[in-house]
Amino acid sequence: YYNRINYYESRSQQQPTEMIAQLRDEIHEREQQLARLDRRLRLEDIEYASLHTAPRMETRDVRQPLADDETLLEYYIVNGQVKAFAISRDAVSVFNDLTTVEATAPLLQWLKFNFDQFNLSERYGQAYLNNIESLTRQYLEKLYAALVAPIEPWLEDKKLVVVPHDLLHYVPFHALYDGQHYLIDRHEISYCPSASVYKLCLDKARTSRSDGQVLIVGVPDAAAPLIEAEVAVLESLWDEVEVLRGAEATLSQLKRSAAGCRLLHLATHSVFRRDNPMLSALKLSDTWLSLYDIFKLNLPADLVTLSACETGMNEVFPGDELFGLMRGFLYAGVPSLIVSSWVVNDRSTAELMRWLYTGLREGLSKRAALRQAQLRVKEEYPYPYYWAPFILMGAPV
Repeated sequence: YYNRINYYESRSQQQPTEMIAQLRDEIHEREQQLARLDRRLRLEDIEYASLHTAPRMETRDVRQPLADDETLLEYYIVNGQVKAFAISRDAVSVFNDLTTVEATAPLLQWLKFNFDQFNLSERYGQAYLNNIESLTRQYLEKLYAALVAPIEPWLEDKKLVVVPHDLLHYVPFHALYDGQHYLIDRHEISYCPSASVYKLCLDKARTSRSDGQVLIVGVPDAAAPLIEAEVAVLESLWDEVEVLRGAEATLSQLKRSAAGCRLLHLATHSVFRRDNPMLSALKLSDTWLSLYDIFKLNLPADLVTLSACETGMNEVFPGDELFGLMRGFLYAGVPSLIVSSWVVNDRSTAELMRWLYTGLREGLSKRAALRQAQLRVKEEYPYPYYWAPFILMGAPV
């Protein structure tokens, strides 16, 4: 049912509304069954529950896995007020009442509006690029002043792990602007849904594959026509590589090949469903890879990159629960994910991926390689829409 709805709703031609309505009715009953199973799993599976909600951790347990040159910034919202912890191995600082939800939400809405202008058409975005870029920097500067500037003296030259809360999950912290520099200019930055998930991801990283081949899956279509070129460039970077192109990229073949890979790159169209993020899916040649399919994958890879539209988007519910593709890959055993926070540009994405994997081949950490790639792309495409959509979630090394 999910695959059929995603198929119909991703088509540009007129959609069969009656058929979609019937499918939704049939899905509703099954979703009730899934909800009951979900509640049961939360009680019986500790790891599954930890990826849904953020259990409390003692401060010493948060500090213990941090490296000497790392600071974890954990934001939280209480009664509409934004507060933060800056946690390192040797210190904890608390910052009360940085700003309010009332002040932050409109800035995020306007930021999204500006990025969405490029979805109208590339020509429209380029025609008004100077105006859009000027407004975007204003919003990023205001967010920086509220969320980072009061904490800046505690950051020094540390590598940052950002743990957002509630609507702050939609803040591109690495792209926040102080009037002269973006935060990424001074820091390596990774993200995690919660401090407890960060610890879980570090534990997974210790047991993930450091050998094995690279698996590249590319499914070009009318919505992402440059995927073929992206796959060709990435294939040329590796010696031990398997590529599933077009019709070869079936669900059954993905399951077989993914079990032995150390790095998985998925370049394909995606559907993110805000009405029900558990229906979000990645397009394969014969079906759609849903959250439930991802849960069942045997995926010991050290890193998965989702080079598609909004693959990192998750609906945030009360209790900081995240629903989306990201959670599925974490549960499948992947310690690190590179995902996008908004609809991406094909050309700048292909360039970013080339620099990312070049850095990994040279021995950089995942966090350092992504930063290098972002800075390289920023030289050619200065507007954050192009260089800042991708974030690293989970283990940064």
